[in-house]
Amino acid sequence: MGNYKVPVITLSHQIPKEAVCQVFENVNTGGVSLTVFELITATFAADNFELRKDWDKRIFSPRDLPYSTQLIPLSVLFAILKNKSFDGTIRDKISQWYWCGVFGEMYGGANESRYVSDVTGMMNWIRGNEEPDTIARA
Repeated sequence: MGNYKVPVITLSHQIPKEAVCQVFENVNTGGVSLTVFELITATFAADNFELRKDWDKRIFSPRDLPYSTQLIPLSVLFAILKNKSFDGTIRDKISQWYWCGVFGEMYGGANESRYVSDVTGMMNWIRGNEEPDTIARA
């Protein structure tokens, strides 16, 4: 039998989801890279939330968005916010972010870093901080 050293990163449950996703993204540089959806799925799996099942039961289609890639951060926002997404102020902020992403053509190119930036930026904005980069740049 051979011995193998396996690198392990241990994260406590107190670490914010945004930080967990950032750790996965930073570590995801060697070997077979995970997709953004796989990284996000891993992040939510820590709370026994199955993003794929949640995704499958919603009526998302490429026709719903000018940039289907914008579905990924949008679904993450709804998963994080849960029922809070029905709040009028939060819904208005999501709508503004969405249209800024569309009209600012923010999701037409490489998007992996934009996903993380937009999700963390939106959550910060919802908490009362400054607006995310997508809105500022649009």
